[in-house]
Amino acid sequence: HEMDRQRRRDQADLFQFVEFLRATENGLRDSSKKLKPVTSLDTYAELKRSQDELAEANRSLQNGTRLLSVHLYQDARTFLSEALRIYTEVEAEEGVGAARALLERAEVGLSAGGLMEASYADYEGKRYRDAIGGFEKAYKIYLELNDTVRAQEGLRMAEEANASMTGLFHLGQGEELLHQGRYSDARSVFRAALERFQEAGDGEMVNRTEEMIRKAEMGLEAGALRDSAEVRIQKREYAKAEGELKRAGETFARLGDANGTATVERLMALNQAYQAAFAKLDEAKGYLEAEDYEKAAAAFAEVRNEFFECCATK
Repeated sequence: HEMDRQRRRDQADLFQFVEFLRATENGLRDSSKKLKPVTSLDTYAELKRSQDELAEANRSLQNGTRLLSVHLYQDARTFLSEALRIYTEVEAEEGVGAARALLERAEVGLSAGGLMEASYADYEGKRYRDAIGGFEKAYKIYLELNDTVRAQEGLRMAEEANASMTGLFHLGQGEELLHQGRYSDARSVFRAALERFQEAGDGEMVNRTEEMIRKAEMGLEAGALRDSAEVRIQKREYAKAEGELKRAGETFARLGDANGTATVERLMALNQAYQAAFAKLDEAKGYLEAEDYEKAAAAFAEVRNEFFECCATK
């Protein structure tokens, strides 16, 4: 009897286990119907790759933002372009918007840099009006970007270009006055030009203007010699007058002053005419003192002709 009872107990345990398995199977079958399809390993790998790319995009965005904050526009554009590319691929709309806005800001900074380069080229080429316009535009852009260092550079260069343009205008005026032989006026205008070029720090134009000032001063010196010689002619200091006129003539010739050269040549002829006339007058006086009236009369007639020639030379 005991063995029968044990056998019945074992059979009952087996029946219970089978029922457990059957119930478990049915439960799993019902549960599986309620579950979403199981994600494949490939999908998990793709999701992991997207997460890694998103992290890389975030790092690129952070680097680009940092570089943009210190106004390194070229390097910032590299990182921000990469961030935009990745955000676009993973369809991260918020990231796309942020990267695109920052990228546009970097592009604006680069455009200002291009303006500065072109303006420097115009400045070096003495195209000051174009340079001023470019520097002023770059200045305004950099102000909007809060790039104060480059903004100040743009403003400073615009002011220097304006000073150089004004100096060039004065230089042209001075050269015209120099050509007219108005040396004192030319020197004054050249000095005004020099101040502007010095303000602009334009060494080349400073040197050129200083050379023009020296030419104006040479013209003034030549004019002073000519005026002195004219006085000496009146004082019958013919030799000294001739020396001063030669020096004045040489200077006017170096300056290409045709009018100054012509006045010197006229005074040289006048000096020689007066010298000959007074020599003949002294000769006539000698005949008169010697009571050689016939020769004295002839000599005085020649003196008269000589003075007529002097009047014609004037």
